[in-house]
Formats: sequence, structure tokens, C-alpha cells
Amino acid sequence: MKNSAIALILGLCIAGFAQDAAEPPDHGAYYRTKDGWQKLELLTTTGSNIHVNALTMHGGAKQLYRGAEAPVQLSDRRPVFYIKTTPDKEQQLAVAARDTVIVLLTKKEDHRELQTVKSGLTGVKSGMDKKLLPDVTLHSINNLMFTVTPNQDLAPGEYLLTWNSMGSVGYDFGIK
Repeated sequence: MKNSAIALILGLCIAGFAQDAAEPPDHGAYYRTKDGWQKLELLTTTGSNIHVNALTMHGGAKQLYRGAEAPVQLSDRRPVFYIKTTPDKEQQLAVAARDTVIVLLTKKEDHRELQTVKSGLTGVKSGMDKKLLPDVTLHSINNLMFTVTPNQDLAPGEYLLTWNSMGSVGYDFGIK
């Protein structure tokens, strides 16, 4: 009986260790919870809002995203995300691993926005505002997977995890 109890405890320890070492089950972006992997949903823009003020000659463009909130809402202010791909997309992952950022979205009543173009008398600037990009650390696990971790706590809000300089595609999540 004593040997059975020891064997059971050892078995549970080994099973727990194996679960800790496991990778996400499929390709995509994941957040690890105490209960397992939570997959983030792929998000693409639903369109753009382009505006120009003729009097001031200032304008810009915003990417628009469906829903006021992401389906995945986290309480962890410094989440670690795992990005995993399939062998046929290994080359794209290498590029994404260099360019991946987290960007804060502007929450509206029924959608979210990201300003990607600003214009004025001095010219036009495209891309994401650096003030909306928290510093992140990217860590390669292997040739099919890497992690993305913010270097500081994220403020409550809606975010996009993206590798696209205009934010037209990525994985969304919220911080409560």
C-alpha cells in the first residue's frame, strides 16, 4: 500500500511536469492559464475610417476592428503569449518573430480603432504611434514557436498582438 501511494505521487509529479513542458496544441497564438492553453482569436480589420479637415489640412486614417472587446480578457497584467506555426509556414514565422508588437487599441462603444496614418501641413506619417506600443521581449522556443512578453505591466484596455506594421491582422485580447 505504501509503495502504491509513493508510485501514485511520483506519477502525478511526472504528469504535472510533462503538462508544464507541453506546447500549445495547434498553430496560433496562446496564453497559458493554470487550467491549460487559451487560444486567442485571429482578428482582421473590418475597414478604415479616413478623415481630413479641410480648414486645418490635418487628417488621418484609423483601422477599425469588430466588437468593443476581445473574447479573451485577462487579469494577468504581464501575460506571456506563445505563437506557434506549422512547418510549411516556418519562414513566415521567422519574419513575424522579428516584427511582432503589442499595440493598445482605442475602445469605442461597438468597435475598436487604431490610428495608422496621420497627415498635416508637414507631411504624412504612417504606422503605429510608439506611445501605444509597450516594449516587449521576443524569445524563440524553436523554429516553429516563440513567446512575446511585455516588459512592464499592461494598463487595462484592449490590445492587438500583431506583426503587421499597419495592424491589419493579429490576435486581440483585453486586460481587465
